[in-house]
Amino acid sequence: EIERSLNGSTGWALLDIVDAGVTAYQNTGLLCGTPYYYRVRAVNVGGYSGFSNIATDTTVDCAPAAPTGLSATPAAAATQIDLAWFDNSGNESGFWVERSVGGSAWSPLASLAANTTAYSDADVACGLTYTYRLYAYNDGGSSAYSNLADASPGVCPPAAPGELRASVGPITQANLTW
Repeated sequence: EIERSLNGSTGWALLDIVDAGVTAYQNTGLLCGTPYYYRVRAVNVGGYSGFSNIATDTTVDCAPAAPTGLSATPAAAATQIDLAWFDNSGNESGFWVERSVGGSAWSPLASLAANTTAYSDADVACGLTYTYRLYAYNDGGSSAYSNLADASPGVCPPAAPGELRASVGPITQANLTW
């Protein structure tokens, strides 16, 4: 007989009866992040043995909920895009932010700590469109991706003029070309 409890001292319930000689058992369909306590005893026509020692284990945390409301906003500087989102999970280990430039392949951009709800991408170039997404993760797995958010950095500053030349004109004049 295999018994299970949620606290290891009370509430013991018969989980299963296995055949003689069986020395292993898999308990499936358990709740994520929950401790379970087990004990076993042998039984035959003569009665019951004493219970074994109590063994315990805790199932892995469930994967966290996906972040939502991702927004991407160009910063005042033409070299930064600010991201913000809602953290819908209380059990994440952190977040991974991914970026796509101009619709090309996704690349990992940043690994962020749990409970983070903002990030600034300071490695952007004007004239390009950036698309972002992120997901939460923990030992139990990864959440679904957030929504996608697009942004283009601010207006690019003009290129510097080059090859400035000055030549003397009439006595009170200088002629400039570039």
